[in-house]
Amino acid sequence: AAVRTLPPPPPLFSKDGGGGGDGSRGGPYGGSGGAGYGSESNDPSSLDSDGLWLARTGTNFPMARPPPPHVFPLGAGTEEVEHFNPPEPLLTRREGLLANVLIHDAERMANPQNVLNCVVYDSIEPPPPASTAAGNGGDERGEGAANGSSTPSGGAGGAGSPEDSGEDSGVGNPAAFVRPPAAAAGAAGEQREHVDLPPYYTPTGPEDTTLVFESRFESGNLRRAIQVYEHEYDLILRPDINTRGHTQWFYFAIRNARRGVRYKLNIINLVKPDSLYQQGMRPLMYSAREAAASGASWRRAGDSICYYQNAIKRKGASCYYTLTMTVECPHDDDTVYLAHCYPYTFTDLQRYLQTVCNDPRNANRCRRRVLCTTLAGNPVDLLTITSFGGDPEALRARRGVVLSGRVH
Repeated sequence: AAVRTLPPPPPLFSKDGGGGGDGSRGGPYGGSGGAGYGSESNDPSSLDSDGLWLARTGTNFPMARPPPPHVFPLGAGTEEVEHFNPPEPLLTRREGLLANVLIHDAERMANPQNVLNCVVYDSIEPPPPASTAAGNGGDERGEGAANGSSTPSGGAGGAGSPEDSGEDSGVGNPAAFVRPPAAAAGAAGEQREHVDLPPYYTPTGPEDTTLVFESRFESGNLRRAIQVYEHEYDLILRPDINTRGHTQWFYFAIRNARRGVRYKLNIINLVKPDSLYQQGMRPLMYSAREAAASGASWRRAGDSICYYQNAIKRKGASCYYTLTMTVECPHDDDTVYLAHCYPYTFTDLQRYLQTVCNDPRNANRCRRRVLCTTLAGNPVDLLTITSFGGDPEALRARRGVVLSGRVH
C-alpha cells in the first residue's frame, strides 16, 4: 500500500534479446538502451526542459524549479580532491559554551522588550499584506509571538511555536498539516508545484540587513524563520512526511548576508536526545559565488555549535532540542546554502541515470524502466545490468542479484 503501481512496462527481454522500448524517444528514458515508459511519462508536463522527471512533493504546495545547481565534491583518487575538499578536523568545543548559551537564553526571557520576534520567512503561509505589516512597524515582516513574549529559542505558542511545523499531524496524510497558499490553488486535483516563487521577505533597501531565507526547493525543509535580534534567528523545520514529528535533516538558503558578520542560527524543534554536533561535527555550507569563481563545493563551516534540550514542550512528550551555530558568509551579495549533510535530490539522481543510460558504451548492458511510483507520484527506477546479447532464454535463466537503495 506504500506505492502506486503504473501499468506494466514493455517486456524487458524481447524476442530478439533487446530491451523494452525503442530508445529513440527524448526524456529520461530516451537515448541508447532506453527502457519502457509508464503512462505518466507520455504527459509532457511530467518532464522538465532537460527531459528529467519533475519531482513531486505529494502536496499542493509550490516548489521552485529548477533546484539549486550545486557542484559536488570530486571522487576519491583525483588530484583535485585535496584542493577542493581537504580533510576537515572535528571542531573543538569551547570551554563553557553551553553555560554561555543558557545564560543568553535566560537574558532573552528576562528582557522580552529587546526581542524583535518577527517572522521573516514561512514556506507555507503567505507574507502579511503590506498594509498590515506597515501597522506593525513599517516593514513586511510578520509579528512573532503575541505581545512580544520571548521564550528561549522560539517560545511556546504564537508564530514562533514549533507546533506550527506540523508535528504528529502528517501521519498517513502528507498534506494534513499544511494549508495551500492562495497562489498554489487551482482546479480540483491540480498540482502547481513548479513555479517562480517570490521571496517571503524583500529587504527595504541597502541598509536593511535582514536575512532572506528560502527552502521551497527539492529537499529543502525550513518551515519558518523568526528574527530574534539583528543577527540572530530562530529556525523551525518541517518534520519528515509520514512521521510523528521526526526532524534531523535541514537544508535551506540565505541571502542578503554581510561579509564578516557573524549570524547566530538556532534550529529549535529537533527531537533526538543526542547528536554528532556534540562530538565536533559541523554543518555544510555552499557559496554560490565561490562555486562560480573557482568550482568550490560544499565545505564544513560554523563555530560556537551547541546541541541541548530547550524549554519548549512537545505534544505528549518531553521538550525539544536546539542546535545553535554561528556562521559567517564569505561574500556580500551571495546565495549561501546550509545543510546537515551533502544534499542529493531526486533530480540529481534522474540526471545521473539519464547520463548512464544515454552513454553508448552502456547500450547493451543497462536497461532502465519504472518499477512503480511513490506516494507523491515520483517514479521508482529499476535498472537491469547484464549482457543483453545472446539467446533470450539463456538471459531469463540467469540468476540475479537485487540491490535496493533508500533514503534514511
